[in-house]
Amino acid sequence: MTKKSSDGEHITEDEFLSYYADVNATMPSEKEEYFSDLVIKTWGITTSESYVSPERMNDLQIILYEKIRQKTDDHNDEGKTIKKAFKYFDLEDKGVINLQQFTKALEKFGCVFSKYEILALFRKYDKDNSGKLCYDEFSNLFASIGSGTNPNVNPVFELARQPPKDIINKARNDCIKKGIYGVRNYCQILRHLDKTNKGGITRNDFLWASKEAGTSLTKHDL
Repeated sequence: MTKKSSDGEHITEDEFLSYYADVNATMPSEKEEYFSDLVIKTWGITTSESYVSPERMNDLQIILYEKIRQKTDDHNDEGKTIKKAFKYFDLEDKGVINLQQFTKALEKFGCVFSKYEILALFRKYDKDNSGKLCYDEFSNLFASIGSGTNPNVNPVFELARQPPKDIINKARNDCIKKGIYGVRNYCQILRHLDKTNKGGITRNDFLWASKEAGTSLTKHDL
């Protein structure tokens, strides 16, 4: 195709059409269907309403992740959240769900996708084309996205998960002004609220602790 390009790097619409016109001309008439399949599979060109482009598929996964993230509390990850939803619809407890159950789970998260988009998502993860989706694998994928180990995840999610250093510093400075007992008191309150001893608390607990410790954090900060 680069031979058709005027600069050897870019190609215009006319050059693109000229190239495939030449390709088509070399094929016998009985190969017309093969030629059409060749173009569609190479470039993803189709007029079918059921077609879901790779770009749209990526968007669907990002939207689904964000919906799951919104329903994930501080003691779980996104993988556990969606697995719990799938398990709810897995009435036979076999670790797999069908398309109808998959659709209901997405609706539970508020995903407004077309039936073709849902089908495309389902088929992508139905590895053996059995009509059943193993939701352990699906859940693990979203857990890895949430942990920041997936290089393809939209950077906005990584930024959203970074600790708000300016707010933390503001609370720390407020405590320092109260002396050593101010810092110690704040730490004791936070430690007391960490019921699971995992080094984390909920947003509501953090809000209460900050007020209890007498910080100057505003409602917007919290």
